[in-house]
Amino acid sequence: MSTMHHELLVKRKLTGGDLFLRILSIVLFLVFLRFIFYTKWMIFFVFLAGYLVYLAFKRTDVEFEYAFMQDELRVDKIFSKSKRKSCGTIQMSDVEIVAPEDDDELKRYENEDYKIVDFSSRIPYDMRYVAFVRKDSGIKKVIFDPDEDIVKEMRRIAPNKVKMKVV
Repeated sequence: MSTMHHELLVKRKLTGGDLFLRILSIVLFLVFLRFIFYTKWMIFFVFLAGYLVYLAFKRTDVEFEYAFMQDELRVDKIFSKSKRKSCGTIQMSDVEIVAPEDDDELKRYENEDYKIVDFSSRIPYDMRYVAFVRKDSGIKKVIFDPDEDIVKEMRRIAPNKVKMKVV
């Protein structure tokens, strides 16, 4: 049996909240910078505000790495191209269905009680897929942006569960 391994890196689009956080941290830094010469303690606040700007930019620069190997999809979240956090693994045996976001077969799952997990780029024109995953703790709706190779491999492993986008 051959081992197929596919990886994909997807950059997440900034939201309005992310932009607000970045702008707010910069404004706070500039306000403290304006008053730096009035007291000794203001230098501390300038450094603190500068560190907040650094953290705001680092936490809002997010990429997802999808790695599909054998019968599982591993998703990692990468912050600012330096820090990696594992978001979880989707076993194909736990998957109910994987289909494009606009597929009609997903409608039968919409009435169930599920938790939404978004690993997508948030760009509306991307090839976005939805997977409903059933575990002991309940159902999760996983939104992600795989490439054609990952979808083909998922379909090879579970042909009845994976619906491909018709172009």
